[in-house]
Amino acid sequence: MSQIKENLEQIPLLSVALVVSVLAFLVKGISYLIIGSSIPFLLGMIILVLIVFSLTRRNRFSRRIFRFWGWLLIFWGISRLAVEIMFMLASVTEEHIQNQFTIGQRLLSMGAIIFGVYIIRKVRFYREATT
Repeated sequence: MSQIKENLEQIPLLSVALVVSVLAFLVKGISYLIIGSSIPFLLGMIILVLIVFSLTRRNRFSRRIFRFWGWLLIFWGISRLAVEIMFMLASVTEEHIQNQFTIGQRLLSMGAIIFGVYIIRKVRFYREATT
């Protein structure tokens, strides 16, 4: 536990980005869990366990996990924006789909992309800060 705390203190902004992004994904997963889909929640829990595990280590595996999470966030954000553009071009009138692509949801997608890019850029400094 002290190893995790020490790693979090050495790279505070990267740690905040990791924690916020994983918690946001878990909150979304819990809302899907309530309506009967457990896959987003399980994916969030797997990522959370991997990140906690990697915070206890100081090796290349940790950087790979962080970089992988960053790429997943970027992919998720770009995918949501691409689907939104497809639905706008097709002029879908179903209310459920329109509620998934409001301005707040666009900001969420953009935030995921920004967090992903930030995590990927900062991971290269992770080894230098923790050695």
